[in-house]
Amino acid sequence: MSRALSFATLCLCAGAALFTPVVAHGAPSLTTWLFAEGSTNGSFGFEQEILIGNPNPTAVTVTFELFTQDGQSLAPVSRTIAPRARFTESIRAIAGDRAGVALRLTSTLPIVAERTMYWGGGLFRPEVKGYRGRVSDMRGGHSEHGTDDGSRTWYFAEGEGKFFNTFISVANPGTSPASVTVSYRDDSGTEVKQVEVVPSRSRHTFWPTAVLSPRLRSGRAGFSTVVTSDLPVVAERQMYWGDEAPSGIRGGHAAMGVTTPSAQWLFAEGIQGSLTPGADPSYETFVLLLNPTTAPIDVTVEFFGQAGLKLAEVTRSVGAGARGGVWAREVPALMNRAFAIRASAAVPFVAERAVYWRGLSEGTATAGATEPARQWGFAEGLQGGFLKYQDDDDDDKRRFNTFFPIYNPGATPATVTVHFYTEGGNTGVTRTITVPGQSRETVWTLLYDELANARFAAFFSSDQPVVVERVVYWGRGNKAGHASLGVPLPDALVLTSATTLRAAPTATVREIEPSSGPVSGGTVVEIEGSGFGNTELGTQVLFGGQPARVFEVEHDREIKAITPPGVPGRVDVTVITRGRTLVIPNAFAYVADGTNTPGGSSSGTPSALKVEIEPRWGPRAGGTRVKIEVEHTTSVLIDASSQVFFGGVLARTDEVEPNEIKVFAPGGAVGKVDVTVVTRGQIVARGMFEYF
Repeated sequence: MSRALSFATLCLCAGAALFTPVVAHGAPSLTTWLFAEGSTNGSFGFEQEILIGNPNPTAVTVTFELFTQDGQSLAPVSRTIAPRARFTESIRAIAGDRAGVALRLTSTLPIVAERTMYWGGGLFRPEVKGYRGRVSDMRGGHSEHGTDDGSRTWYFAEGEGKFFNTFISVANPGTSPASVTVSYRDDSGTEVKQVEVVPSRSRHTFWPTAVLSPRLRSGRAGFSTVVTSDLPVVAERQMYWGDEAPSGIRGGHAAMGVTTPSAQWLFAEGIQGSLTPGADPSYETFVLLLNPTTAPIDVTVEFFGQAGLKLAEVTRSVGAGARGGVWAREVPALMNRAFAIRASAAVPFVAERAVYWRGLSEGTATAGATEPARQWGFAEGLQGGFLKYQDDDDDDKRRFNTFFPIYNPGATPATVTVHFYTEGGNTGVTRTITVPGQSRETVWTLLYDELANARFAAFFSSDQPVVVERVVYWGRGNKAGHASLGVPLPDALVLTSATTLRAAPTATVREIEPSSGPVSGGTVVEIEGSGFGNTELGTQVLFGGQPARVFEVEHDREIKAITPPGVPGRVDVTVITRGRTLVIPNAFAYVADGTNTPGGSSSGTPSALKVEIEPRWGPRAGGTRVKIEVEHTTSVLIDASSQVFFGGVLARTDEVEPNEIKVFAPGGAVGKVDVTVVTRGQIVARGMFEYF
């Protein structure tokens, strides 16, 4: 991360606003959930899901009330959620294309509800094979749980008006108009106010960047926000950044405001550098501090690793009404480590934690917990691949990885039981983990084969008070991600295992296509079936007993594999997954190089094992600078002689490196076109580009 951006900009202006700790409103009802943020604006590629976790042994009825920014009245919608289940609702399915939509959920029994949003150049796809429409590239996303009540005051410690685009969403769920004042105070102490009347049962979006940006300068563009109202409202803040066509958004995060400062803030998640030193991506963690009082305060920030190891302690003095922070990179003991965080002071203050990776291309942020709890709930969780989020023309299948960091701030080891409830009702998995005192441990759902290629809710129960967060990454190299603190649950809420423990589905193979390829290997083979497990754990693909060069479980019904070299003749194809070995006799035929075969190379020229095209969208006028990168185990496929064609039209070459070429896309008609890379007269890579 460049130091050209000041520490104030990076760690004070690049975080997210704070959501309301449950303790700020007292014991939550868990039957009402309010969200101010939401959008299904197709122009920006926004898709929104509401996730519901039902921990009860009986079904619940949940009513959705939507408050639109355009003032249109929408009829309530009700859904029945099965017992001990995770449920997903697409807001586009019930609200259509909306620039802004707030939401109130009411339930007949306690539930946990979260909102997740994704964006990127298209929309979710129908879950059918061979779909050719524009699909979201899932370049970013954010997630947050709702609050159970409105408030007359909301505080946001964070905001920035140059590098980031900041928005404040205010929802009025009441029956009378609310007079809302939004006050912005920049780092120079200047205050600017906006006043709006938010009609009943509606939402309004304030755009502080548009108001403040002309008078701010880079490095001093941060501001805090206070929302006040004469009636209870709900306020959230969103920050987006990056110049990515067609939506102009790369990364982003969102969170609710906070109503009550605290003398203590606890975080289960933090990571600095890479857990594999030198690997990509590398993470940057910031602890962000706001002093709302009229006198300076000292804040002590402690970092804890595994097995009770205290890694570091740092004290920061924060001036009256000012902001400060700790950049984990400046604490040597934290490098290439994961850790939990405790921030404390003698008087109440506000703290949050932000994590960024890939040079600020994506990030997450959340406020901490003001106190630990014995039970926590999450409605969101995904592991593996899902056709809904995938584009057949994109080599990156956006597979998900979910982690649950657990922080035990006490001295006594905690025995933590987690109940995973999957979609469908009364099916799930239960696991137990021990977290030593003053330590952090992590539950990684990849290790639970029963959850491969599954969506789930998660409910945690501990014999000692702990803090639990959730972090979700997706895409190759953790392309994007979101994070959220869990919902503290009352001790009286009984959590039990699902009636039917989810067994690993029985894997089957239905079809292998193509069924032949050259003896030199390199044929891309699609294996269709059902019940496939994770790519990273427990799955193997073999051709004639030889491991595939590369393979990926795209979702539970499809595997793509690259054949190894072989000898002429038919061989068995073997798929080992979820503890089961499936042998398909004589399913693939190796033929001599130079023979025309479906999916094979007729010339014997090696082809790319993986092709990445970025960006994959651009205006029809042309001029988009496109990077094409290929991977091959032994050969250099792209060199100075290489040419790139978009729908048969030659692109102008900008830069060339071994196995990477940057070109300017020519003009073209609206729609998708084939991209081909030709080296010395042979096609070595193919992909897809879409003009808009």
